[in-house]
Amino acid sequence: MKTLELKGQARTSLGSTDAKSARLSGKVPGVLYHGKSEPVHFYTDALDMGKLLGSPDTYIIHLDIDGVVHKAVLRETQFHPVSDDLIHADFYGVSDDKPFEVSLPIQFNGTSKGVLAGGTLVKKMRRLKVKGTIATLPDHIDINIAHLELGKTIKVKDLNLANINITTPSSAALVTIDIPRSLRGDKAATAETGKK
Repeated sequence: MKTLELKGQARTSLGSTDAKSARLSGKVPGVLYHGKSEPVHFYTDALDMGKLLGSPDTYIIHLDIDGVVHKAVLRETQFHPVSDDLIHADFYGVSDDKPFEVSLPIQFNGTSKGVLAGGTLVKKMRRLKVKGTIATLPDHIDINIAHLELGKTIKVKDLNLANINITTPSSAALVTIDIPRSLRGDKAATAETGKK
């Protein structure tokens, strides 16, 4: 997986007034959860968080809090209901040898037979929840759709990822080739002709 460096400063006060003051100065409150250890409360720069959230990639974050570096993944964010500004972020610590769950972007490769026949590619999911170690988790999930024909769908259960446990429900659809209305009539007519 890709890595990204993020700096933070430990919070000395956990009150809402202190958090509001920090947000006004361009900081975002965050919490790092790391196993059975006590959570680490900290602030990080809102601009740096914007770069992280603006990327489609998922990162192993090297979170430097007052000189102590933790490996972590971003797990949850909270936004203001009116301004849509980021107001809080939760991070979970990870280690090299223990599996953890993360959401990885999906990359669909190839041009499907169904699209070449006039169908429409419909991406049902953009990310896939998986569980693995830092060493086994890729930057993204590659799915080859070249074989996909009109009306066909690829579901989670159709995937086979080595050394990775998929935690998204197996029945969930990832991508499908919709049949346009103009082609549906042609297919129906062909089927009816075949019966005669």
